[in-house]
Amino acid sequence: MAVTSNEVRRRIAAASWIDSDNEAVRIVNAATSAEIAALDANAVLILFRTLYGGNISADDRHAITLLKSRCGFPDITSLPGEAVDAVLAGTPASNAIAHRFLTASMVMRIYAAEAGRLSWLERHGIDGATIGRGQLGKPAYTDVKAAYPTALQAWSERIGVSTHLPNAAVTTGVKWAGGFTNCSPRDDYSYTITEPAAEDFVVAAYLAILIKRSTKPARPDKDVLRIAVALYHGMRAMVVAAQTASGQTTHWAPIEAKLRSAGHTDEADYVLEVIP
Repeated sequence: MAVTSNEVRRRIAAASWIDSDNEAVRIVNAATSAEIAALDANAVLILFRTLYGGNISADDRHAITLLKSRCGFPDITSLPGEAVDAVLAGTPASNAIAHRFLTASMVMRIYAAEAGRLSWLERHGIDGATIGRGQLGKPAYTDVKAAYPTALQAWSERIGVSTHLPNAAVTTGVKWAGGFTNCSPRDDYSYTITEPAAEDFVVAAYLAILIKRSTKPARPDKDVLRIAVALYHGMRAMVVAAQTASGQTTHWAPIEAKLRSAGHTDEADYVLEVIP
């Protein structure tokens, strides 16, 4: 019989407590690499928790090693690049500018620009409405959860499973349930930022959302990116005022000129630090 996620759940639920780890060993050893790779996060975690509970035998440890190496939730080894890739995989093709220009380097420039502007209180752990390396808050996180529900769930599962296997480590950056057999995105963004991989996803996804919102006919790609970054930095009111003062809403250069003439030099500099 093929080893599927539902079959894992059925067999482990039917096994006696004393034989459950042996049943998990039998399942893992009988499964093909492709079958293990196709298991959902819940099935992988059920197998792992069954194998890891109580006294761990050599057979249990071997099965855990196979499960870890073959499951579809590999370790995350390159950040923020892999988080950006996960965001773009869930971004509609219609958001063409995000697909062309949203990169790990852009996310890192956001972090650098924000780090250079933290207040004394923020540098000492006393946050305001925005938090983390990307200085985002609840509204941005709400937008990301609404726009990327499937991609964010899949990324949270990858974070949770890859962290939990093989030694039952627990990250607070995802929400756990079912005795550590289910993981999902955190409800509260203050917990999300405790896990860099989770924060990287949110920052990249919010940039993608703002790039889409900033895209309009006749607006050059770089101007789209610069206006999106201005919105990311909370400059919406400044941008609208600058557009009104300049008499146009398409190009960045007149907006920048009005920002600087109005004394918003640092805000204009921020945009150019992220999108030179």
